[in-house]
Amino acid sequence: MKQLFRLARQFFLRRLIQQTTVDLHFDDDVMIIAPHPDDEVLGCGGLIAQASRKGVNVEVIILTGGGASHDNCCGISQEEVKRERRNLTKEALKTLGLNSNKITFLDWEDGKLPLSDHPDFDTRVDELAALLARLKPANIFCPHPFEGWSDHVAAQEITREAIKRSNVKTTFYYYCVWFWLSMPLRKSLMCDWKNAVALDISDVYVQKQKAIKEYMGPCAPCGNPWSGVLPEELMKAFEWEKELFFRVI
Repeated sequence: MKQLFRLARQFFLRRLIQQTTVDLHFDDDVMIIAPHPDDEVLGCGGLIAQASRKGVNVEVIILTGGGASHDNCCGISQEEVKRERRNLTKEALKTLGLNSNKITFLDWEDGKLPLSDHPDFDTRVDELAALLARLKPANIFCPHPFEGWSDHVAAQEITREAIKRSNVKTTFYYYCVWFWLSMPLRKSLMCDWKNAVALDISDVYVQKQKAIKEYMGPCAPCGNPWSGVLPEELMKAFEWEKELFFRVI
């Protein structure tokens, strides 16, 4: 029953999106900020592939190593998980047309990204702000604040503040991962739908699906994917030939 409810929510959101969104167009450089290795492909894989195909510069910033994905699964060390997930990131993004020199791994601690009231928040903000000031991205994408998952919410708070401190002139967007599974339907009415944009990824859909498989296919010795076991109904959300973004005003 819970799975059916989650799938019904996705159907409802897609219908709402079709009625409210406009198409996304971009011609300038792009930065994707991902809390964990795989979020950038799940939420923005089509965007990355299209930008790379057009010759648009793309930078991907991975905040954590994703080492906690097997903490409640088996005895494998976080260092081994991080090493394997980093290799998967490079392969998946290569499939989308991105060279490994365009990926920055900050290796912050998985599951413990600081929210704005945490004492480590300013340190992380300053680190990301320095990166933004150096790279000067014209467009920045980070997870939606309604994602629910703590690291995703923290990534959004860190990114917003880092943009302010870096004084970089950029267009800022939210992308969606756990949004499709965790956001209460009542909150969907609170979304800024007038600033929602949808990207048609039908021309790079096969590339995105291949990149997802390169993350989810290889398994640790326990038999589970290195990225951890993600709910089936969540993965269904990424079979859509569009990606949803919200422009932040």
